[in-house]
Amino acid sequence: MGLEHVKLSAEELNYVYQFGRVPTSVHIGDDATIVSANESMLHIWGKDKAVIGQPLEAALPELRGQPFLGLFKRAWLEGETITGTATPAELNVGGKIGTYFFDFEYRPVKNENGKIIAVINSAIDVTERVQKANLMDDLEETRSNLEKVQRLNQQLEETRSELAELNLELEERVEQRLNELSESESRFRSMADGTELLISVADEHGKTIYYNKKWSELTGREPARLMREGWNDLIHPGDLAGLTENENRYKKNFEKFSNEFRIRQENGDYQWMHCHNSPRFRADGGFAGYTVSCLDITERKLEEIRKNGFIDIISHELRTPLTSINAYIQVLKRKLSDSEDLTIPEMLEKAQHQINRMREMINSFLNLSRLESGRPVLNRTTFDLGELIVETAGDMKAFHSLHQFSLRINGDIPVNGDREKLRGVLWSLLNNAAKYSPYHSSIQVSCKAKNDRVFVQVEDEGSGIQTSHLKKIFGKFFRSEQNPTISGFGIGLYLCNEIVRMHNGEIWAENREPAGSRFTFTIPI
Repeated sequence: MGLEHVKLSAEELNYVYQFGRVPTSVHIGDDATIVSANESMLHIWGKDKAVIGQPLEAALPELRGQPFLGLFKRAWLEGETITGTATPAELNVGGKIGTYFFDFEYRPVKNENGKIIAVINSAIDVTERVQKANLMDDLEETRSNLEKVQRLNQQLEETRSELAELNLELEERVEQRLNELSESESRFRSMADGTELLISVADEHGKTIYYNKKWSELTGREPARLMREGWNDLIHPGDLAGLTENENRYKKNFEKFSNEFRIRQENGDYQWMHCHNSPRFRADGGFAGYTVSCLDITERKLEEIRKNGFIDIISHELRTPLTSINAYIQVLKRKLSDSEDLTIPEMLEKAQHQINRMREMINSFLNLSRLESGRPVLNRTTFDLGELIVETAGDMKAFHSLHQFSLRINGDIPVNGDREKLRGVLWSLLNNAAKYSPYHSSIQVSCKAKNDRVFVQVEDEGSGIQTSHLKKIFGKFFRSEQNPTISGFGIGLYLCNEIVRMHNGEIWAENREPAGSRFTFTIPI
């Protein structure tokens, strides 16, 4: 059979093309106008032959925003064959948008002159294949997750077994520790009840959680009542304010401190107590409360009162003849003012200076006696502290005329306090500054108010204070070995500290550079 007998007409070719199983369409132009599409392609699109002759975007508007229109245009304009594998496409089939997957090809067709005359679009729907592959992937992932779960279950079982062993060990340790604590508490209670000390324990909130038997013997109150009511109502009224002030000062910083006060016994008599308060801390450094141990010091205190009473009497007895001697010297100085013998006025001046020194020492002992016998009372008035400093420094110049006193006072500084006792503090500080610094050196006194407090400083140009003595010098009868030739009993600074403390103030010492010392005290305005 010759070839002229197998040729098909265009109409016959188109008819045959319609029965092709591979979905195929032919497009022209950069808008991919549909020239033809076989039944398979129309089925994929969900369209009929009405779309023939329409641009692809008009026929399938759901393709807007998807890459296919651009790919068609590139194949038409650039002559590039474009393929895709398992490429997703959103298509409107039966009025419902769905996602389908295709292996597709856009192949440009050229004439004998190389001009592109059409683009053939062939597409195979591989949605079922992709879904099966995804399902397999999901199954694989599920299998992998199941294996992981099995491994985790195995690990959990092993961990559960380990936890059970640890829990058993922990229970044994806790039981052992509880037994040790119980034994330790029993030993503590036995020791605390067997001592002569009064022992109590308070928690971090200040609530007392333990009293030993000695507290019940002293107060007549059972431990349960003591923990419920306390014993503040048994403190002597004259000691309660000072005790409360002392506790507030030290407890806010969790410091150790001591108190001395009188407490009413069950029989109504008062007993002197010395209580030492020690802070307790947990292993992590947190504050756990205070342990308080109190000692009966009644006999010692009564002995001190008797001693101070004796000193009081002796001091008064000494002041009377000293006053008389001082008066006689004053008369002699006036009568001998015209004498040509210059040694007599000089000797009288020295005698008067020694009398003044004796008066200072007697006054110090009297003040100490009154302080320790529980008799000091603040006679508060409102006065100008700057004025008092000027007055005291002026009097001091008569005793230490070879020193220069420089005052820096910032305006009027009214304070409410005991004028005479604060004058004693100023006198002691100025007198010490003069005694411990060389002749012709400068002693500077400054006074200023800041917020609700007033600050007073006395600075000298002496040899300074040993660093280890800076806190000790305010102790009773403390004498530095640094200047053994300078007279004194170690009472002055102790009295200064107590008087400032009675005014709710603070006093401290420090060294100056390059030489000298600085004493500072502050009290509320």
